[in-house]
Amino acid sequence: MSGIVDRARHMDRVLVCAGMLQQGINKGAIKKFAREKYGINNVQVNRYITRARKHLHAQANASRDEMRGASLGFYRAIARDPKTDTRDRLLAQSRIDKLLGLDAPMQTNQVVNSKVETKVVVSYEGDDWGRPAISQEQILDVAISVATAVNGN
Repeated sequence: MSGIVDRARHMDRVLVCAGMLQQGINKGAIKKFAREKYGINNVQVNRYITRARKHLHAQANASRDEMRGASLGFYRAIARDPKTDTRDRLLAQSRIDKLLGLDAPMQTNQVVNSKVETKVVVSYEGDDWGRPAISQEQILDVAISVATAVNGN
């Protein structure tokens, strides 16, 4: 049953591979299953697995955006409700700032021995996947630009 398949059959195979990946089935087992079921070679199976991963990644990004939008709406409702406690409204606004990426690095200047020392404090939390929200390169860029601005160089 090898050869060219129509789009519907192709998408079915991609979705089967995606489902197996979601269940935690390893690539070798997926290859064996697909070879036996569809009569295809490893190169073809690898293509299905690659497309399945792209499909899962696209789904995850869409659902993350949907969740971010839902959270934003929830926090906005809390922040705008005059009946809500001030503390809760402030916390909601803080979460809105974080969702929108508005929480910026803090800068403090200190004069020591007639030199201005600048400290840049960058606090960040990782995203949903455990990756930092800001890279070390971005932190260094901020620190260098702040130091340049303060020293006038």
